[in-house]
Amino acid sequence: MASRSGTRVSRNRTPAAADAGVQPNGQNPPQEEHEVSQNRGENQEVPLPPPPLGDLAQLIHNQTLILEALANALVNKRPREQTMNDKLTAFLRTKLPTFVGSNNPLDADDWLRVIQRKLEPFECQDREKVLLAAHQLTGTALTWWENYCAAAEDASTIT
Repeated sequence: MASRSGTRVSRNRTPAAADAGVQPNGQNPPQEEHEVSQNRGENQEVPLPPPPLGDLAQLIHNQTLILEALANALVNKRPREQTMNDKLTAFLRTKLPTFVGSNNPLDADDWLRVIQRKLEPFECQDREKVLLAAHQLTGTALTWWENYCAAAEDASTIT
């Protein structure tokens, strides 16, 4: 394989080494010549002229309007109120224990303490807390709760 200068280049050298101007004696040419040879034939980019001043002023004005709109949106942002379904979904994701019922009152007390702890992060009224907790009742505890609610409803219609 021959280089541009007509001397033979060994096979273990890359063509890039031959193009870089390696001398036949294995020495590299001076740095200036190397840089000049790389820049020959390359297209040099010409910087674009700056945009007209009117366009730049309009661009800055538009960006100012966008920033003002974003700032107003942040200031006036009100958190969306959670519906009961949103609260129930989030509450059930906390992997709550269920309560079937028990003859031991301490079992019910332990269950209530866990439920109360899980309800702390939620902004709920007391009535909502009771409704959410009731979703974790099963078996005889659920039967008792349904009978209790029916009796309370009947009592409110009598008075």
